Amino acid sequence: LLEAWEWKRLEIFVIAISNTSQIENLYEHRRIHEKNLSQNYAQLAANKTWLALKENASDKILVALQRYKIAVQHYGKGTGKNAPRYRKDAQVALKEATAAIPCWVMSHLQVSESMPAELGLFD
Repeated sequence: LLEAWEWKRLEIFVIAISNTSQIENLYEHRRIHEKNLSQNYAQLAANKTWLALKENASDKILVALQRYKIAVQHYGKGTGKNAPRYRKDAQVALKEATAAIPCWVMSHLQVSESMPAELGLFD
């Protein structure tokens, strides 16, 4: 009887330590939380960058950026009768705000189409 009890106790112990479902479950939770943490760090870095850009921009640049935003919103798809005027307004505002807009937030096509072609404008 004592030997049977020892064998049963060892069997339960072996089953308990060989149960990988709990370990797999913990691993999956860890993977999900690490992914979320990584995404949160990336979002925090982006937010801090935008905040620093806004805090370092002059009032003149902030006004020009706001005018650019409004002009682009009015421009829409570019099919309205006032589209050429809004496009011109956006170009003028963008030229005034060029120093505040980091080129790394745009695709190469957007940079080449939107920004003035000046030598040494970007690093």
